[in-house]
Amino acid sequence: MKKITILIVALICILASGCAGIKKLTNRGADSPPPLTMISQIDSFKPEVACRQAIEVVNSNPYNQELFEKIFAKLVEQCKNSAAPENADIIWNNFVSPLNHTGKVPPDLVKNLWNSYFSAQFVSLPSVDSIEQCCNKLVDIKKNIEKEYRLKQEGFAACQQGNPDAHFLNAMYVYNTMWAVCHEVD
Repeated sequence: MKKITILIVALICILASGCAGIKKLTNRGADSPPPLTMISQIDSFKPEVACRQAIEVVNSNPYNQELFEKIFAKLVEQCKNSAAPENADIIWNNFVSPLNHTGKVPPDLVKNLWNSYFSAQFVSLPSVDSIEQCCNKLVDIKKNIEKEYRLKQEGFAACQQGNPDAHFLNAMYVYNTMWAVCHEVD
């Protein structure tokens, strides 16, 4: 009788300890933070961490170009809090490149948006052989140049690159030349 009682107690202890171990494993899953889904959750002042947060927000939401542009703007804003010349490269290596590999966002959009913030060149200027092809798009081209200039102001500030005014003036010179050709002005 003693042996049966000891055996039953031992069996109960084994089962109880086994169940306790399973409970702890399920609690570990519950303790992990939920995925980041909102732009406001991109809150780190460290550019590398902010890039990881931004990727998580991108991956947690269905693709939407407007949302992606807002996420990118938030990322640049966070980098301005730790402005440094290497921030453009950090964003390229820790945000742009990984996103290009996932296919979640069109690679051309990611690259063009990065260039809109950090490149001296204006991606909103059309690259066509004939200026006449752009004559009916002059209003949109000018709006896009002005929008890109505002983005460059933010990006240049995040990277301590100075002021993009000279690049803007060059882009406007090209635009004015296009306008003159389209309006047949000598």
